[in-house]
Amino acid sequence: MSFGDVNKLVINDKDGLATKQNSEVFYRYLLSNNVAYNYCKRNIVDPNPLEEKIVAVGERFNNSYKMTLSLIKDACENNNIDFALFKTYKYINEAVDGDIDLVVKEKDFNNFLGIMKGLGFECQEDEPLKGRCEKEGYSKIEPRATVSYHGMEVFNEPEIWKNVHEVSVDGLSVLSTTKEFDSICLLLNVLYGPKYVSLYLFRLTKGMGSEVVKGLTDKVEISEDINFISQELLDQESLKKKFPLFLDNTSFIIWWLKRILFNGSFTLKERFKHLVFFYYIKYKYILFNKLHFEHKWI
Repeated sequence: MSFGDVNKLVINDKDGLATKQNSEVFYRYLLSNNVAYNYCKRNIVDPNPLEEKIVAVGERFNNSYKMTLSLIKDACENNNIDFALFKTYKYINEAVDGDIDLVVKEKDFNNFLGIMKGLGFECQEDEPLKGRCEKEGYSKIEPRATVSYHGMEVFNEPEIWKNVHEVSVDGLSVLSTTKEFDSICLLLNVLYGPKYVSLYLFRLTKGMGSEVVKGLTDKVEISEDINFISQELLDQESLKKKFPLFLDNTSFIIWWLKRILFNGSFTLKERFKHLVFFYYIKYKYILFNKLHFEHKWI
């Protein structure tokens, strides 16, 4: 089965993938694209040891996520703090194998960090109004009050909070930023992170046109960036390729010159670190088949 065949079945949510797959290479491909747990849960009736391990690890990640989320919800309710998941809620049955990103209001940000410290978490503010809280046995929590990249604010507090809705996580009702808002922020992260487009992200953003972007923001730069990444990596021809997808070098350099080189929100060191990091994560994957942001499953 070619990469194109696998990609289309994953994107279209069809069960044609459900032939027995014993290849670790096959599952590493799905894991690299944040869809392996979903594939095994949806398709496998009689799992082999590798599939059992993926499900077991995915459920361990999810249990940690739900335990941490329940603690956050209780702590925030007890202290009258509003919070919403950000880029974390999964729109398919997939494991949350990374951090819990969330937004709180600026007036509650320091209080939130203090409450988490009181619960035994080690907390620090990495950037203005953007922090992280860590404790053994729990998912890492990354609270923020705005959406920014290296100090460059993209969405302010009012813009975020008008794009939240209620979701259910294993019976736990919480607020989350909307699918459209998450999609735009994840795509912007491909550029400003920088990062890459996985099959999960491709699927999440499928069918998201320019009208959706206009409905969320009137900032010309954001619309231009989303159109750029969509044209470069989100067309149907991309489904024939091996994921995750990286921008080609020329396109990235042109974008970097336009958006980063003279951007006063970035220090001079950050501007060139951003450029170097793009090539580092890209060629680490191309040459060694290792993703910088990959979590250990198998």
